[in-house]
Amino acid sequence: MNKTIYYHGTILTLSDHHGEAIYVEDGRIKAVGSLEEIKAYDQGDVTWVDLNGKTLMPSFIDPHSHFTAYAYSLLQVDVSECDSFEAIVSKIKDYIDSNDVPKGQWISAKGYDQNNLKEKAHPTADVLDLATNEHPIHLQHVSGHVGVFNHLGLKELNIDELTPQIEGGKIDVKTGYLEEKAYVYYQQKVPMESVDKIFKAMLQAQERYASYGITTCQEGFLMDALAKLLMAFTNQNLLKLDLVGYIDYQDRKHLKEELHDYLIDYHHHLKVGGYKLFLDGSPQARTAWIREPYEGESSYRGYPTMSDEALL
Repeated sequence: MNKTIYYHGTILTLSDHHGEAIYVEDGRIKAVGSLEEIKAYDQGDVTWVDLNGKTLMPSFIDPHSHFTAYAYSLLQVDVSECDSFEAIVSKIKDYIDSNDVPKGQWISAKGYDQNNLKEKAHPTADVLDLATNEHPIHLQHVSGHVGVFNHLGLKELNIDELTPQIEGGKIDVKTGYLEEKAYVYYQQKVPMESVDKIFKAMLQAQERYASYGITTCQEGFLMDALAKLLMAFTNQNLLKLDLVGYIDYQDRKHLKEELHDYLIDYHHHLKVGGYKLFLDGSPQARTAWIREPYEGESSYRGYPTMSDEALL
């Protein structure tokens, strides 16, 4: 049995019942009170932790994020501070040169927002080709709902003029721009980094969440490949935070079976919290379905990615 007493600091319980010390047994708070009261729990088998005047308080629950997407972003080119097409191209070029990326290897970048770019438009395949025509490029919008591929990237994904449109999404072959369901579909076909690299990034992400006092975080869109990755990660007891995943509704039957051990309770700190489904897109990407036309548009109001019938 693991017994610990924390003392010599501010104990915030977020209720009227505060104290000078707190007694914890096997991860459960058993008592909060004065130092003299808590000393009574020490039968010679308790670890004492001196807070050195710091504050101990309940941790935070992250209500909506994408744990593995954040981890994966640590392996991507961050263009969120770029204010023009030229800056994006330069950032990607610098990444390729400084990391000596072999020809043919995918380059993933993320974080652009066309609203913050000088051009006030999405980059195109032609723009990304200025960075390299020897590497396929995948550039993700800050919203995660749309993205752009260079011409080699389109070729690698077999996207051309004959590629059918995907309902609830959009493919513009000329510009390399994809939206919503079409983007999600082809994004999943971009080769992932090695498992070792991803696991290392996930450990870094976990430390970052914890550094802000977050001990329960979310996996906002749990797809098939991601489920396998997370199960491998958790089965090695690498996950220390509690992670709640929301499984892709479109693949729910398979995923419920795959994640059977994670449906009711946490298993190695991972638990399924429910389904994830998309009704529309992102206001930043102007794909959200709204009542009035977007500014500068006469009739365009975005569009749904799921019919009422399918939702019901």
